[in-house]
Amino acid sequence: FERVWGIEILESLQNVSINLKEVYDTYLTGVEPTEYEQIFGWPLASAPRFDVVLGDIYAHDWSDSDMIFCNSTCFTADMMEGIYQKTLTCKKGTWFVTMSKKLPHAERITEGSAAAPD
Repeated sequence: FERVWGIEILESLQNVSINLKEVYDTYLTGVEPTEYEQIFGWPLASAPRFDVVLGDIYAHDWSDSDMIFCNSTCFTADMMEGIYQKTLTCKKGTWFVTMSKKLPHAERITEGSAAAPD
């Protein structure tokens, strides 16, 4: 991945994300390139950027994402439906991973689908 980013709506979780970003950035500036490549299998220069955003997941465009992870434990059914609707704008081949709750209609998403099923 070229870029890894997270969206948090709660400031307290955003602060945790910022702390994790600092750990990640510190690791990248201190690790030997050969060690990094041995661990991850690609050059240090190819390490993904890690960004964090304080905001609403519905207000951000993630249609060009390769993989989306959604820690959905506290999400309502309506929230999951809204997320599903946003996934319909994602490029072909995007992976979507959720925790605790299944993405609605996931079994109906097929290549070339452009709208939510009836």
